[in-house]
Amino acid sequence: MCACLVLVGCSAPAVNAPETATSTTASPAPTTTTTATTTAYSTARFATTHRWPDGLSIKVGKPAPFVPSGWVREVNAFTQFRALTVTVANRTGATFDLRDLQIVGRSGGRAADPVHDPGKVGPAPPAKVGKGKTVTFRIALGVKKADDLQLQVTPDADHQPVVFR
Repeated sequence: MCACLVLVGCSAPAVNAPETATSTTASPAPTTTTTATTTAYSTARFATTHRWPDGLSIKVGKPAPFVPSGWVREVNAFTQFRALTVTVANRTGATFDLRDLQIVGRSGGRAADPVHDPGKVGPAPPAKVGKGKTVTFRIALGVKKADDLQLQVTPDADHQPVVFR
């Protein structure tokens, strides 16, 4: 029973690249082509709350220095670590399933590495957040550059991602 912490790398500086839409309108006049760029995600600053229209909100605290257990440092590719507090408030009309939550981190142009250290990070969150309830839990990440971290948080398939910076 824990939130899915998925960390994957991509080569773009942003976590998700903007999508480009092109439309062509034909009329008796010459054909006109319009190109519009839409962002596939929202952005937020660490320590602020992002709210979706249905009442779900997520806050990711500011990254703080973190020292994992010795065995974690030995198996992690990074030498710098950050811990963050995540708060999920469910003001929707239904139970929210935290198992669908995905958190993808990037630091210094590389994928951040999740730290599984329950003794220092704390217990895993519950699987579900009931209507009107709030859950707070911590995550920790191995990072390439401690001052360059962004997290893409995707609650589930029904909610647009938000990138915390």
